[in-house]
Amino acid sequence: MKKSSIIISFLICFSMIFIQNKSNSQGSSSKNSGASFYYEKGKSYFKAKEYREASIAFSRAIRLDINYGPAYYGRGLAYMNTGRYELAVHDFTRFISTHPNYSLVYYSRGLCYYHLKNYNNALLDFNHVAKHNPKIINVFNIRGRTNYHLKRFHKAIEDFTYFLAHRPNYAFAYLIRGKAYEESKDINEALKNYKMYLKYTKDNKLKDEINNKINELSKLENLKEKINY
Repeated sequence: MKKSSIIISFLICFSMIFIQNKSNSQGSSSKNSGASFYYEKGKSYFKAKEYREASIAFSRAIRLDINYGPAYYGRGLAYMNTGRYELAVHDFTRFISTHPNYSLVYYSRGLCYYHLKNYNNALLDFNHVAKHNPKIINVFNIRGRTNYHLKRFHKAIEDFTYFLAHRPNYAFAYLIRGKAYEESKDINEALKNYKMYLKYTKDNKLKDEINNKINELSKLENLKEKINY
């Protein structure tokens, strides 16, 4: 799954702005000043999409102040953007230990678990976000995909239905909801969703495949109707 499909970039760029630029440590002011300097430097690198340099700067902030929570989150985001998901999970977990009410970090950690195919832990984090900050509409999309991987097809359908009520032009959600309906043996609803996917998608590579699937399922439905008749 492409990163753009789960909207990592906008989440990360904007979430960095809202993290408090303060340390929770009790160290010296010069120590905190040095950590803050590298933290700000890491943010600048991050905004420039220089993620390796950002992770180095955040690491320097942490070396100067091991309790500098926002630097763990910043480094976790940098790691996530370079595909180092296990390291990102470690940093997000550390950040959560001091900022347990910050919903976006659960979302970020959930995305990492998702990429690591640890769908059970991903689901726990997405459930937390959906409960405490349902305004993050995208969590229902990615939780729907997670439920689909866990073969919780009815739950996946519920999530995609909620998500599509807010993002009705999002093609890929129709596709996976269609697959969930197909797995649930609701072929009529699957066909409706596959057709909606074709209506909104810009991905020409999948169009032929989905058109073929629609034709096959339509034939099966017609045959079933004749048999039942």
